[in-house]
Amino acid sequence: MTPEDLDTLRQRALTVGCAALVDAMGRTHRHRAHLPALSSPTPERVVFGPAITMQFLPTRDDLPGADRGFGGVFTDAVAAAPEGAVLVMSSGGYPDISHAGGVKLVRVSRHGLAGVLADGQLRDFAELASYDFATWCRGEAVRWGGDSVMPYAANVA
Repeated sequence: MTPEDLDTLRQRALTVGCAALVDAMGRTHRHRAHLPALSSPTPERVVFGPAITMQFLPTRDDLPGADRGFGGVFTDAVAAAPEGAVLVMSSGGYPDISHAGGVKLVRVSRHGLAGVLADGQLRDFAELASYDFATWCRGEAVRWGGDSVMPYAANVA
């Protein structure tokens, strides 16, 4: 996809409301489609682009590769990231826990990603607002969540 194609899609996406998007997803996919209410440190920024993913699970030390940490899973996620990609972080069913913050997400800026979309919470909204990418999540957390959830897989549905 060329940058011009991506820009055309971005402009078209801005004209579609959330309800229409959810309805279309529901007609296309058999599983439940829903867009939860999200927060952003910079709500004027739109997040749009091809998705790369990080999947979180409850923190465990008995899984192969559990010691890779955020950096290792992030590296796997961005390895073949297309231009303008958005990092989508799956909370693993723990939407009220922090999954990352300013220190970990500075990698998003360094890799030139368009933004972050998380169905969990993020920390350090003031720091995230200073970066050049869009950030949307379930809200701002204060407490570290690494004792509850861990990044485990990259680029899975």
